[in-house]
Amino acid sequence: MENQGTPKKRIEYIDAMRGVTMLLVVYSHILYFGYSGAYKNMTIGESSFLTYNEVFTLFRMPLFFFISGFVLFKQDFSWSATASGKFLLKKAKVQLIPTAFFLGAFTLMWGTSFQYALFDPSKCGYWFTLTLFEYFVLYATFRFICNLLGKKNGNDLLLILFAFAVYGISRPAITELLHMPENVGGLIGLNNLKYFVYFCFGTLVKKHFSQVETLMDNGYIMAALILAFFGFTTISAFEQVPFHQIFQKAVGFLGILLVFAIFRRYQAAFTKERRIGRILQYIGRHTLDIYLLHYFFLPRNLGKLGEFFSQGGGNNLCIEFAVSMLLASIVVSLSLCISSAMRTSPILAHWLFGAKLPVKTQRL
Repeated sequence: MENQGTPKKRIEYIDAMRGVTMLLVVYSHILYFGYSGAYKNMTIGESSFLTYNEVFTLFRMPLFFFISGFVLFKQDFSWSATASGKFLLKKAKVQLIPTAFFLGAFTLMWGTSFQYALFDPSKCGYWFTLTLFEYFVLYATFRFICNLLGKKNGNDLLLILFAFAVYGISRPAITELLHMPENVGGLIGLNNLKYFVYFCFGTLVKKHFSQVETLMDNGYIMAALILAFFGFTTISAFEQVPFHQIFQKAVGFLGILLVFAIFRRYQAAFTKERRIGRILQYIGRHTLDIYLLHYFFLPRNLGKLGEFFSQGGGNNLCIEFAVSMLLASIVVSLSLCISSAMRTSPILAHWLFGAKLPVKTQRL
């Protein structure tokens, strides 16, 4: 979730896809924070149904990190020491400073210790931007080393091995093996490194985009993709199935490709000429703003509503999704309104949301 100003050319359906993903994130937070303890009952548990949120969870955050990697990759970018340093400095300003400000404001509002928030793996919800910056550091380091070795465009196989090595480090067993203190693991968000594989996947898809598009235009491959996604999703619902986590990881990749293929196939519906396209693109271009602000507007006292949905089991899934998505849309709208007001100040827009300063302001 980052805003880097307006590039020369944006892929409209990518912005729309990011907008939908942001809505799904806020939707999940409505369930978790709004319905409180009742949310825990809206899972598979001893029930025989799979909630929408459980399905979304399998690919929602992987998709966000995938998009971040996809947007980041530039074929002609030179990862020299100077360029890499400038890149990381720019990302630090966009990812770290706004997060520190809003996390500090949030802890003051809710009476939470800022120190506790820093050592909390979830950072009171503000883990994403910090984790994304860690991914930028990891990726820039990898590409810088490749550049030193004469591999200007990197090495795909080495990147894949590196990504899964990072994933391995994020596993609890490794933490126990290294005897790493819990507060240190929480500070660096060790468990959140598990999504790095999807970030790298995004860079690889962008690098080989023409070949990926050819595959997506193949009807047989798309049929296999759809069947595999729904099949693996069903299998991953049962924890007693052997290699359960492998199936979940596979669903992450399959879900990314399926959502990407859908938005690409129907990209005409997500252009600025269509109202839905304009709305989703606007949300997609302001994901950082929404992410940083929406925690202040999440309802926290909807336990009774959550109990109603959980007691109805699978019979209430459509109603739960409709109501929760409506609430999520309201929270997103409020966040965008506050963001628009704050963005009237170029200084606040720059330091809190990563917007470029106007030329006149830069000269002051």
